[in-house]
Amino acid sequence: MDAPVVPICINGLGGVPILAQRARALRDAVRAILDEVAGQRRVLLLSSGAISVDIGSPRSWPGGVFAVPDPDWAQPAATLIAAGDLDTLVAAATPERFADAGNASAELLDVIRSWAHWADHRRPTSPSCSRPPGTCTRHGGHDSFTMPPFDVNHICWRIVHEPEFYRAVLDDPASALRGTGVSDDDRETLLGGDVQRLYERGANPFLMEHLANCRVFGLDTPKYRERISRAEWRPA
Repeated sequence: MDAPVVPICINGLGGVPILAQRARALRDAVRAILDEVAGQRRVLLLSSGAISVDIGSPRSWPGGVFAVPDPDWAQPAATLIAAGDLDTLVAAATPERFADAGNASAELLDVIRSWAHWADHRRPTSPSCSRPPGTCTRHGGHDSFTMPPFDVNHICWRIVHEPEFYRAVLDDPASALRGTGVSDDDRETLLGGDVQRLYERGANPFLMEHLANCRVFGLDTPKYRERISRAEWRPA
């Protein structure tokens, strides 16, 4: 297919997310561009995102690697999306709400950004929200934010996206980590598969779960789940 593609990336997985009002401002800018080309070009907007989900953190459901920690937010937010009530959704989508709703919950910002497509046309289908009974617990918020260790997060990313680096980690993990910028302490923690300690230092659990999926540093999903469950949860 010979068609121009314009990626619009919004951080919804780690660190402090942008305000929902800024995502809406981006929506307005995209909508203005679409209005200019209306009748001249066919434009397709694609977006995706979670409302409440925590991936790879201590709040994961027993035996799994994710949870819906805030169903009291997920279902009303889905209802607002289905109703096309952008004003109420933006007002309710606060940083505090995202912190409680899970480390991937700020992906909702991409839904707000995509409202340019939905505004005067058909509305999106309401997503569903479900959870195993008795397995989800709400946690209180924290007042502090720990800057995540970029080098550790980058290692997790490289293992998935760089096949040569992944093979090097499988063959000789200690040698593969030399020269990557990871501190000596973090390198030893990685080599020991101590995801609890890395998480408590600020490493992103969404990215660290790749270590279990790729079976590096002695990890697999059961070991990852057992170790991460010992950590104290913190907001993303």
